[in-house]
Amino acid sequence: MKAQLCKCTNCENIMYDENPQIGAKKIETQSFIEVLPMELLNEFGDSFYGCGNCQTDEFLIDLLSTRE
Repeated sequence: MKAQLCKCTNCENIMYDENPQIGAKKIETQSFIEVLPMELLNEFGDSFYGCGNCQTDEFLIDLLSTRE
């Protein structure tokens, strides 16, 4: 299966990107041991998707290839 993915550079989790950039490429998910869902987080009344482990979106980057 292919999907748009992102990575948390703080905890190294790989996640399905719930808010991908326009034109983001899909990557073969079988290349990774585990792909986690992003978590819907709330802060100061705002909702956003982020890393469930780190409870933020501060460290998220889009994965462009399986070499990252």
